[in-house]
Amino acid sequence: MVEDINLIINWTINNIEMYGGDKDKMSLLGFNAGAHLASLALLKATLNMEVNGKKTSTLVTFKHMILLNSPYSFPKDERLEFEINSMRNNAKLSPSLKYLEKYADAKATLFLGKSSLIFDEVDILNKQDDQSINSLGAEKVTFVECDNDTNTPIGSSTEMMEEIQRVVDDVEIVKQVYQGDYDYIIKGVKNDDEEISKIFYNLINSAYESH
Repeated sequence: MVEDINLIINWTINNIEMYGGDKDKMSLLGFNAGAHLASLALLKATLNMEVNGKKTSTLVTFKHMILLNSPYSFPKDERLEFEINSMRNNAKLSPSLKYLEKYADAKATLFLGKSSLIFDEVDILNKQDDQSINSLGAEKVTFVECDNDTNTPIGSSTEMMEEIQRVVDDVEIVKQVYQGDYDYIIKGVKNDDEEISKIFYNLINSAYESH
């Protein structure tokens, strides 16, 4: 999946000018598991880590990476299996929680029976020396959390932010907290909610207005 993200980034770099864009002024945005994979792809590229036996490298420096309701570290072994089973049980309680079943399936596919350490961004950063990374592949990183998120509870980004501040020399870090469920912004944009759409576009533009 990380390799797929890199392929998408590479295609965008090579084709963005055809659509009136600028490869030096791009934002990368991901939601939930997609946000995790996006930031993991940049982190692995920065550290030249291997993905499917191939060493990765930084393709471009983004102006802004926006991570919506993303997990950054994962419980290991029995705790992970317990968490997945709990999500599946909660999914049966109400139709509104049905999404938890798909999220549990995705976690099981990614992590059960594998070493989750290679997916755990906090663990990867924890192994790096202070100020040992010049850039994380984005000039600015915005962490978005929602106070009623049952997937990745509020405060989940704290450890990741602390590790980035310790390890990365040149990056702007911002945290935004909103009142709502895990899909507050995504659902609002899909439903053409004017207020939430404004929040979304302000998030993206913030990196360009400050430079």
